Amino acid sequence: MEMLHNKIKEAEEKIEEVTELLYQKKEQEVYIKIHDLLGLFMELTDWVVAAIQKGENIPYEEERFKRSLIEAMEAMEQKDMILFADILQYDIKEQLQEWNIQRE
Repeated sequence: MEMLHNKIKEAEEKIEEVTELLYQKKEQEVYIKIHDLLGLFMELTDWVVAAIQKGENIPYEEERFKRSLIEAMEAMEQKDMILFADILQYDIKEQLQEWNIQRE
């Protein structure tokens, strides 16, 4: 479970990096980081589901998380990078923190 905790912390840190670059309008520098972050979200989801199957009490709401990711991708498609950053910072990161609170 320590690995899950570390993955959540890693995702939170990457969200901070990405959102900071986006808020500074440094979009060209951020696209590789966004790609890495999305891959990390997929990996993290697998870890959370596995932990839940092992009996861990993690308040993971699959549909809520998927909805947030879809909203983020739609914002990116519309080239609304500030909205994309806001969704990462204030929705997705909040969900990650909720997952981690249960462990501490």
